[in-house]
Amino acid sequence: YLESNAQICGVTFTNPKTFNLPDFLIGSKKASIMTYTYNPDFNSNDYSSWLLSGNGGNIFLSVKKQLLRNKIRISSSDWINIFAPVLDIGEFFIIEVPKGKQIIKEACEYIEKAKGCFSKWDYEGVYANCREIGTLLDSTLKVKYGKNNFIYEERWGRTYKRFKNLSFNEVASLGLHLEDLKKTTKYSIDDIKIGKPDAEHIMYVTILLIKFTEELMEL
Repeated sequence: YLESNAQICGVTFTNPKTFNLPDFLIGSKKASIMTYTYNPDFNSNDYSSWLLSGNGGNIFLSVKKQLLRNKIRISSSDWINIFAPVLDIGEFFIIEVPKGKQIIKEACEYIEKAKGCFSKWDYEGVYANCREIGTLLDSTLKVKYGKNNFIYEERWGRTYKRFKNLSFNEVASLGLHLEDLKKTTKYSIDDIKIGKPDAEHIMYVTILLIKFTEELMEL
């Protein structure tokens, strides 16, 4: 930005008697004394004798730099849908799952532990906590409705055992069985591992199971 250095210095003609000086003539006319007047209202100073100056010099404008900081809050939807693709962060599917009433407190505590493990890249820890949730949800519904009830046997059962005849707990046990699988000759040892996609999948499915269970509990 530009900053003005302009200063105005007042010069007036003053009668010599003001300074107890005798009158004097220039030719046949009485002369006056030119007096420099310091006036802080016009940004002058008491050492410059310029009538108009740039802070006592001949530079009347200066180029200045100033860092301006302004905090802007970007909504998560705008960040994901607008900013992330432009910044090459990638595109995302956003799934919002209401937390519900969190009536199964222990399940909610386990899922928070799973999230903590995920943030530390402890994928086996994610699996272990999700497996505990599966056991807890299954036993909770069985106690409420009984083994032969339609809600437990069909609605819950078809959801819980939907992984090609594997129960959710068997799927969520993969992280616990890696060392056993490495002892077999069926797979290459380099292939026997789990990563972020596995942990994300089991954690998201577990969150949906908690939500589903809570709604079944309120029927």
